[in-house]
Amino acid sequence: MKEFVVTVVKDEIAPVARPRLQHSGLDGVHSQQWDAVVVGAGVAGATIARLLAKRGHSVLLVEKKQFPRYKVCGCCLNLRSLRHLDEWGITEKLNTLGAPTLDSLALHSGGQQAQIPLPGGMAVSRDILDYTLAEVAIEGGAVFLPGTTASLTDSPIGPFRSLCLEQGEVAQTVTARLVIAADGLGSKLLRQSNGSREEIAARSYIGMGAQVVDTDSALSLGRIHLYCSAVGYVGAVRIEENKVAFAAALHPKRLRDSGTPADSIQSIYGAVHQEAPACLEGAKWQGTPPLTRRAPTITGERLVALGDAGGYVEPFTGEGMAWAMDAAAYLDEHLATYRPAAWDQASATWEGVYKKKILPQRIWCRSISTALRFPRLTTSAVACLSWMPSLSSTIVSAINRPKPS
Repeated sequence: MKEFVVTVVKDEIAPVARPRLQHSGLDGVHSQQWDAVVVGAGVAGATIARLLAKRGHSVLLVEKKQFPRYKVCGCCLNLRSLRHLDEWGITEKLNTLGAPTLDSLALHSGGQQAQIPLPGGMAVSRDILDYTLAEVAIEGGAVFLPGTTASLTDSPIGPFRSLCLEQGEVAQTVTARLVIAADGLGSKLLRQSNGSREEIAARSYIGMGAQVVDTDSALSLGRIHLYCSAVGYVGAVRIEENKVAFAAALHPKRLRDSGTPADSIQSIYGAVHQEAPACLEGAKWQGTPPLTRRAPTITGERLVALGDAGGYVEPFTGEGMAWAMDAAAYLDEHLATYRPAAWDQASATWEGVYKKKILPQRIWCRSISTALRFPRLTTSAVACLSWMPSLSSTIVSAINRPKPS
């Protein structure tokens, strides 16, 4: 892999003060038959790229955006996520960047409030987290191609699957023993592979996110604030560099009726008898497709889906990040039981592993997100927790326990 050189390019409009991660270009990548091409350098994609590269496999990590880049939501890492990052030697890097630790969750609904202790965690922007994971993947031996789109070209030929990579007007075809689709909600690669489309839940909310500089509000350091109403809910947490990350899940119809995301957020604060922080004025909101969804299948010929591409349930205190890391670790362990030449067999059996080990982790969040659709039920639950906070210990412990073997 020494023929590939990773350089940095200055980017004056980068969302954080870091140099742009940049590979030297498409020249040369087509001459190698890769063990794995990972499409999408989010948490799941960068993690599996690093894990496979550390095992000595040739790995090409492809990302359509330039890094660093802003991404909606996912600023909270729970204790389960931090166990992974500790194991991979990444937590120390994040600590040096000023990411605050988390110790509690404040729930607001109607006129009720409850404080729930968290066993640990960290709040860090996706700009920094994904950038750091990509750096670590590169250090582990993966080759990174940001600013590059990927499409499947045809059915597998022999032991390889081919993709077309494009950077502007330049295109190259690469081949891999396995394509890992970590390309997010509504995975393009899954659709190209088997023609299936994700099933979107009838009550699915739309995600919204924004980051703002805030030195004045009373938002506590180390605490996740979650405000719930009939419009949806919005979470706020302090992250590095005097910034606050806001992540909302909004009812699609109510969002349309209100006019703008900012109006919907204001109405949520009003419903819980709270004044919206002044720092939200003028915030630039970025949205997502409908959040809660299920992929009918997460495999194709020499292709597996990972992370949000495999389906999604609304998380609350960093569960989404933990699911992505767990899934990457499981896939790494699964592929290790096969020779790379037999990764077509590994892809065929990945669905069973995913259903057994990943999907059960989402039960608590699915139940909570369903309950949040009913404001009176939510307010009653928050009132109970305010009187008996020990009731939350079972849920918190289940969410944060180590990855099952």
